[in-house]
Amino acid sequence: ISQRAVKRVAALLPATGNLTIFNVVGACRITDIYGLVEVVLPATTCLIKFTAVPTGLAATDLCANSADLASAAAETVISITGTLATPAVLSPNKTRIAQATALVVHTGIVRVTTTGSPATGTVSWHCLYTPLTPGSYMIAA
Repeated sequence: ISQRAVKRVAALLPATGNLTIFNVVGACRITDIYGLVEVVLPATTCLIKFTAVPTGLAATDLCANSADLASAAAETVISITGTLATPAVLSPNKTRIAQATALVVHTGIVRVTTTGSPATGTVSWHCLYTPLTPGSYMIAA
């Protein structure tokens, strides 16, 4: 089964809470997941992390909270290393190190969780994944 890509269009970050970015059906191996700041974020303190929530089960953090996103410029990348306890990484100018370790998610959602409430600025969300079972896929929420 070949690798697939899915993108969620740019939108505001959630106000101190959760934003579902992808829906998962079946089992999928995430080989790269990241956000791209499309419009500069305001000078509002905000940390962010990625979380997987399998249907009917508790959430699992896919990374720890990032550094502060306040005033993140357009083309800043928000990504993960693939190590669950490591903070999300902020990288300028669309340049970054790709995710080193793949993560497996199951039917449910992948979301981002923020600690602040930026009123402006947008982020698009991207994911490269491989379906692990017949009929498995991920779609933008």
